[in-house]
Amino acid sequence: MNQLLAALDGVKRKGRDKYVALCPVHSEKTPSLNIKMADDGSVLAHCFGCGANGYEVYKALGLDLEELFGGKKLESDYVPNEIRDTYNLDKIVAMIYECMVKKNQYISLKDKRRYRVAVSRIEGLEKKYPRLIC
Repeated sequence: MNQLLAALDGVKRKGRDKYVALCPVHSEKTPSLNIKMADDGSVLAHCFGCGANGYEVYKALGLDLEELFGGKKLESDYVPNEIRDTYNLDKIVAMIYECMVKKNQYISLKDKRRYRVAVSRIEGLEKKYPRLIC
């Protein structure tokens, strides 16, 4: 956790192994990033301003991810929340579009374009993050 605390701005101690700081993922003037050392040595971080998690904070700062996980190696198939959310939204768009086609409902050109974008992004994300596929 020392690596993280040294890289952050506005760090304030809030108790035993608990801190708040300015979040490096978004710009702000008040500390909204909460940091805590877990019993297993890993670092728990969450920004109440932008929703960033520890992984996103460490990546934004360019820090070694092993510290985040208490010295353990990071799984190569980790999928950031933002990617997972985009993927899930695109899957919903694709399902709605396909249901509309089956029911012979009117589909606007805008909806057809959005569907093509969603399908393209789904395919790309599934190649890059095989763990997304359920």
